[in-house]
Amino acid sequence: MGNFRIFVEKKEKYQVEAKSLQSELNLNLELNLKNVRTINVYDLFNFSEELLEKSRYQVFGEIVTDNVFDELDLTNKKYVAIEYLPGQFDQRASSAIDCCKLIDPNCEINIKSGRIIILDDETTDEELAKIKKY
Repeated sequence: MGNFRIFVEKKEKYQVEAKSLQSELNLNLELNLKNVRTINVYDLFNFSEELLEKSRYQVFGEIVTDNVFDELDLTNKKYVAIEYLPGQFDQRASSAIDCCKLIDPNCEINIKSGRIIILDDETTDEELAKIKKY
C-alpha cells in the first residue's frame, strides 16, 4: 500500500471548462489570457498499485476524453492551486472513494482532491494576484 498523486486533464478538444474559465477571467478582470489549463489533482492514500491502475481510467478519468498522468512540471509556470479547507466536504473525493470501493470493496483508502489552474507564461505577477483575489 502506498500514497500517490495523479493529475487529470481534459484532452484538447474537450477542454470546455478551461475555455469557459479563460473567457470569464478575460471578461471580468479585463485580461488577455490566451491559454488556461485546468487540472484535477488527486492525492491517493493507502492505495495498492493494482487499485491505482484499475481506477486510473475507470474512476479518475475517461480514456476518450482525459489524460491521466503521474507528474506535472510547474517549473517557471504561473498557476493557482486550489484545495478544500479542513472540515469542508470534498464531493469529488467522496465520490471517487465510493467508486474505488466498487472495484475493491475491502480497500481502506482515503482521497483528497484539488485543482491547479495554469495560466499563460506571459501572465504578470499583478495579473496573477488579480486572479487569485477573484
